[in-house]
Amino acid sequence: GKKNRLISRRLVLRALWIVFFAAAWRYQWIWQVFLFFVLAFSYLVYRQDRILYVSALNGEPRKNSSNARLMRSPGEWKMPFEELMLKTRDNVNIHCWLMTQPDFDLQRRVPTMLCLHGNVGNIGQRLHNWAGFFYNLRYNLLVLEYRGYGESEGTPSEEGLVLDAVAGLEFLANHKHLDKDQIVIFGCSLGGAVAIALGASKLPVTKHISGVIVENTFLSVLHMAGRVFLPLRLFPRALLRPFLRSQWSNYHSIGRVRAPVLFLCSTKDGVVGQGQMKALYKRACERDGKWLKGREPNDCQRIEFFEAGHDDIFLKEPAKYYLAVGRFVSSLTKDGNGSFARLLMSESKVREPILSSGPLF
Repeated sequence: GKKNRLISRRLVLRALWIVFFAAAWRYQWIWQVFLFFVLAFSYLVYRQDRILYVSALNGEPRKNSSNARLMRSPGEWKMPFEELMLKTRDNVNIHCWLMTQPDFDLQRRVPTMLCLHGNVGNIGQRLHNWAGFFYNLRYNLLVLEYRGYGESEGTPSEEGLVLDAVAGLEFLANHKHLDKDQIVIFGCSLGGAVAIALGASKLPVTKHISGVIVENTFLSVLHMAGRVFLPLRLFPRALLRPFLRSQWSNYHSIGRVRAPVLFLCSTKDGVVGQGQMKALYKRACERDGKWLKGREPNDCQRIEFFEAGHDDIFLKEPAKYYLAVGRFVSSLTKDGNGSFARLLMSESKVREPILSSGPLF
């Protein structure tokens, strides 16, 4: 059983360490290699936050205003928007864009999506995706920028990013013109981890979450560390865990998410890998091969995309992508009022929100 496999693994690890020290006693160069790995590990521990939270990559600008064309503001995509600075519970000001449907009656009826971005770059660099949600599915959007990213203040951390998401959710729940019972949380990669943590929270405001959408998200930072830095796989996770400032234990948190969950999984994801998304799905929906008590088939869905990589599903397979999101969100409402069901029912109606000459709308 599982317990016997765990005992066997520990015995093998102990045997390997004994062999290592016996060999190192005879061959001095082994100590030099060992010292190199210790120094490399120390460097990773020291720099872990900068490796995980990357506000700007390879000389790209941190601020949205310095981005390339069509990545500076929703106005470039002709989306009506309001620029906000929300104050979190620990008094950090975070930057957001609120995009609401121009038809006031539609604005009050349709779902609102709280969008949580990945670990690299600012919110402007995914404006193409936000425009797809806005125009194809007719959602209101609150796109939130984590502390330490873009125009937001502060320094990123696991606890801090969750507080940022809470601030966004509280803003939507108290907005007088938006339906507080149709709030959907969307997160890609690291954003999926933030979405899971928010959905698993016991804060009273989370009762307004009608659904959670997770796109290409990992099981935990430990799983990603072993995937990105292969030598770390030689060490037991229990040994590495105390050295991590950010854990993002999504595998354990996903089971506490009470709202329905949609998993968007790329089979060609070279960063996270589809195996982690499959494990998250099973953890959220099943136990020992059986459907979790209280879960309905529509409450837990997984859609695979066969042409896309880690963060480009909305570019490689836009029709399938927006249809999957639209159908899931529509299933969360009792009557489909103002939802995807009345606005988009076939792939032929999915519109590409950008042309070479500029925005289509």
